Amino acid sequence: MRHYFPDLKRLVNKRFLIFSSVNELITRLNDGYREEEGIYYYQKNGSYFHVRFNGNTGIEVTEELIECFSVELPVLNRNASKQELISVLETAEYVVMVDKYDFPEGIIDAKSTLSLLFHSYSYLYSYFETMIDTMDASISMIDEKERTVVWTSGAEQIFSIKKEDILGKPMTEFFQESMLKCRDSLYTGQSFHRYQHQPRHDLFVLINTQPIYLNGKVIGAVAAEVDVTSHVQLHRELYQANQKISDLEQKMQKLNSEPDPFLMINGKSDELEEVKEKIKKVSSTEATILIYGETGVGKELFAKAIHQIREPTNAPFIAINCGAISPTLFESELFGYEKGAFSGALNKGKAGKVELAKGGTLFLDEIGELPFDMQVKFLRVLQENYYFPVGGTKELQVDCRIVAATNKDLDKLVAEGKFREDLFYRLNTIPLTIPPLRKRKDDIVEITHLYLYELSSKYQRQIELVSPEAMQFLMEYPWPGNIRELKNVIEHIVVFHTSDVVQTRDLPERIKQRSSASSPAETSHAPEPTLRLKEEMELHEKHIIRKVLEKEKGNKNLAAATLDISRATLYNKLNKHQLGQV
Repeated sequence: MRHYFPDLKRLVNKRFLIFSSVNELITRLNDGYREEEGIYYYQKNGSYFHVRFNGNTGIEVTEELIECFSVELPVLNRNASKQELISVLETAEYVVMVDKYDFPEGIIDAKSTLSLLFHSYSYLYSYFETMIDTMDASISMIDEKERTVVWTSGAEQIFSIKKEDILGKPMTEFFQESMLKCRDSLYTGQSFHRYQHQPRHDLFVLINTQPIYLNGKVIGAVAAEVDVTSHVQLHRELYQANQKISDLEQKMQKLNSEPDPFLMINGKSDELEEVKEKIKKVSSTEATILIYGETGVGKELFAKAIHQIREPTNAPFIAINCGAISPTLFESELFGYEKGAFSGALNKGKAGKVELAKGGTLFLDEIGELPFDMQVKFLRVLQENYYFPVGGTKELQVDCRIVAATNKDLDKLVAEGKFREDLFYRLNTIPLTIPPLRKRKDDIVEITHLYLYELSSKYQRQIELVSPEAMQFLMEYPWPGNIRELKNVIEHIVVFHTSDVVQTRDLPERIKQRSSASSPAETSHAPEPTLRLKEEMELHEKHIIRKVLEKEKGNKNLAAATLDISRATLYNKLNKHQLGQV
């Protein structure tokens, strides 16, 4: 601000007279120096004394001088800090200011300084009062004893607490300690930006807090809060509408001759969209695809998407988990067996997974668990394109495309001699990495609400929304089990929950502990689930409307009917999402 603490130069009075003897002073006075307003210095041995007199001369002046010389004036360099000046003026009425050569530049007196300080304070106070009363947002401040020292009209409106009721009192008399982020700032010195919390059951706010420092010490904290309750209500309504649209979309897909291969893959993050684009490109080839991804990312869903793009509608998709089958039975499971091939074999024999996948896709999940002796046989199948069932003598042609997946580091397994290098290169023609959920946090909001809707219907619960604070914990949790773990957590919540909003207390302890274990910077700058929910739902709504319009070949009447909304509503949404050219 322009009106700040006055610069030291403004405080220095440069009208002064220096003398070193009484005779010199009398001579100067006789020469007319009385108009210098009584600011005189006597200098002796590097010390300064302020001289006051009542217009007397001669011996009377001498007596006054002797009386004045008993109090030496403190000296400050012109580059001294304001704190140093204030400290000196606490015990001295005058201070001599000297330049870098120790030559006196003038005097600063406490009375003039106090006047200027009060003038500056009055300006600052007026600006401050006007500023905070003009803001619609809630602004509140507490001092080091947690007493409320500022409570704006915006705070009155949001919290329904009058200034006269709360000023001078601890905020803890009106709010629970756990809900006061400004209190956290006061005791930790930490800032919180765009933190969402719920101070009352019917109120959601977005808050910024900052500690207030004076001379390196925290003397209070300030909080600025914006009411986002209407946003949350809008999100709830939008969520319900989105579920209706999602239901319609799935019904449409059943009737659509060209179903969306990514229908079961939820999320619209940039990372996920990039993977989808890669799948579209590689699925037009005959090449073997190797999918990398952590446990729970949904590797089989991506394999099915590849299958749906590459194969005819009725083509089989056969999956086999290489880690779930006994090594002694693996060959017969994969290649099948003839009648009487071994003890316990079926009389008619049994077709293997390769044969069942004829004309379609064979998906080998957890390929890193493939027994080493089977790696040789499977490599031969890939190279020669034929195989023999166990106990059989007739070779069978391989007529399926291979998609493999693993959560292991195959390069490391090759180096350790646990996986054949030649098989690795054969499978790794086109590698495809699925990003873990922690690297596509933008998808957590959408996936959470989709599972919430699905599982609430399954267990006949009326749970419609996750509170912003609970959502923030879900966003911060690293999800080592990825989407599978997220679904399990939501199912746990739905089974034990009874109200329509999921709160932080409803989350499993490991979610709250791992989230709170994040660094302070991560916590204070956490993602914004309430705002992101709106963005995610709007993006999803735009995606659905575009797909419906494409299916109805741009016929807006049919599109509105399919979406179960009025034509006017459809036009409003087209304008909002800039879909006029669809």
